[in-house]
Amino acid sequence: MAKKSIILIVTLVIALGCNIEEAAARDVKLVKLRDVKPETLTTLKGEEERELMNDKLVKEIENAKKLLGELKTSKKESKGDMKEELSSLVKSESLLNEMSETLKNGTCNANKATIFVEKESFFYRAWKENAYHSVVPEKEKEFMSTIKRIIKLLKKT
Repeated sequence: MAKKSIILIVTLVIALGCNIEEAAARDVKLVKLRDVKPETLTTLKGEEERELMNDKLVKEIENAKKLLGELKTSKKESKGDMKEELSSLVKSESLLNEMSETLKNGTCNANKATIFVEKESFFYRAWKENAYHSVVPEKEKEFMSTIKRIIKLLKKT
């Protein structure tokens, strides 16, 4: 019984020690934040929001790439001449890859985002005109809605 109580006491001391360290670290962070100028806090908040936006963008781009892969395979398996549709999908894929790389490298700027938005908007309009000819309209609709979400996120950044 004495062994169990000693083990319990040691466990409690370790747990309290960890909590005290975390609380001390939090207090130090709060003290540091009090000493910071408001402009710096605004900058930090903006950077944090930008990072969150970039994470959302990367996730949406990865989702779009996955959908694009599914679209390409279904178009290749379908009968008929799909060269035009496949070429536009390949162009869209290269745009997505380029945008993904610039986001990962941290070199994404307003000009690159605007170019991406303009090119993808062009593909979106072309898709809308030819949507009734599509072999897999539901997949294309899902892909294009993902592209629209990416464009909205890019316009916010």
